[in-house]
Amino acid sequence: ASTVTVSPLASNNAAGDLVSCSLRITDAFGNPSGNGAHIAAFHATVTDSAGHTVEAAIIHDASSFVLGNYALQFKSNRSGLTNIAIRYDGLDATSTEVNIQPKTPNKISNMTCPAKAVSNSTVSCSFVSTDIFDNVVMSDSFSSSQSLASSFFSITPSIHYEISHDGSTFALRYRLESTDT
Repeated sequence: ASTVTVSPLASNNAAGDLVSCSLRITDAFGNPSGNGAHIAAFHATVTDSAGHTVEAAIIHDASSFVLGNYALQFKSNRSGLTNIAIRYDGLDATSTEVNIQPKTPNKISNMTCPAKAVSNSTVSCSFVSTDIFDNVVMSDSFSSSQSLASSFFSITPSIHYEISHDGSTFALRYRLESTDT
């Protein structure tokens, strides 16, 4: 019986980027097995964090001149845990998960601020930062989200503000100064 192993996946895979991992077939004695003709025996199912199937390709690595080397490649625009299931010769061969990270935040969404504010008071707003694929960017990318919010408010340089976070929601607090003299 043949065995299929998946090489460890990188931990820094980003949404929209090509994810690639090596697949290796060995025979019952642990020897490399399989060539380009064996590619038809493979079937890969890649499922993103929302349960949607992601298109994936399995490619025979003929450049190494070693039997049994293949590559699985796919792109997922959704961040989160992505499940990879490999079938070979009609049997479940192996499965693994890879964590797809959101890209750098480039949008502020779900911003809520009070409808009215009183002069010389502190105003609090909240927002969520998302990447180009609308993946929520969590607080571990706080500096990028803070930079995004800073650019968002750069049109009013006289406002002094602070940004904090709690998971995926960011809070913006600023003081509304009176312009009366």
